[in-house]
Amino acid sequence: MSEINRSKIAKYFNPFPTWTIAFIVIGILLVAVKGIGLIPLIIGGVGLYFYFTGRPTDQEMDEWLQEELRVLDARALQKVGFDKADAVAEPVAVWGPRVVNTGGVPFQIKTGKDGNIRYNPIDLSVLNFGAHQLVSYQCAYDRFTGNCLQETTDEYFYKDVVSVSTKTDTTSKDVVVGKKKVERIQLKNSEMFRLTTSGGTSVEVFIQDEGLLGLKSTKGGKMPTSQAEKAVATVRRMLRDKKAT
Repeated sequence: MSEINRSKIAKYFNPFPTWTIAFIVIGILLVAVKGIGLIPLIIGGVGLYFYFTGRPTDQEMDEWLQEELRVLDARALQKVGFDKADAVAEPVAVWGPRVVNTGGVPFQIKTGKDGNIRYNPIDLSVLNFGAHQLVSYQCAYDRFTGNCLQETTDEYFYKDVVSVSTKTDTTSKDVVVGKKKVERIQLKNSEMFRLTTSGGTSVEVFIQDEGLLGLKSTKGGKMPTSQAEKAVATVRRMLRDKKAT
């Protein structure tokens, strides 16, 4: 695995420079009609060169994310003061796009060549399992810098957890997408991972919304949610085991 390159991660989300196509078409027409047109052809070609050079592949983006998640697992243990030797199960991570309260990081999103949607920043929750309680670490993770923003930690006894599921939230939210090219969308039917306790407290992670799938930069893309489904299954199994004893 190559070393994580933050500048390349940021470059992955750069919008395609459509102006280069216009320059290339104009150049071709000028060459065909008047025998000139090298300058616009060169300008368009240089623009495409800089866009594609140093741009990471989808596979690199995913490999770097897995490495980042391993680092964040260790950070979660440190922040919640949990000793890995006391864990009774492997931790689970749930993540999705951080569309609001991003800590000042512009929300960016893009569909890769493989059809999968990637985004920044990430809304992340790491759950660790002790003998009598689970501990939660949440943050907004900025892949462009590696910074963890708006970190929170909580501890819940298994007996106090009343539900864990993925549910649809119908609250409307306006979201501004992009840094250079801005799109405004409204999220109306958001899928959420939600863990709720008898005291009314909860762990919530935004997973996806149909509004995100309709953006120009994501049209036709899909947002994998298997990690949320895995987290729900793992927590439910732990609750069954702990509440049965």
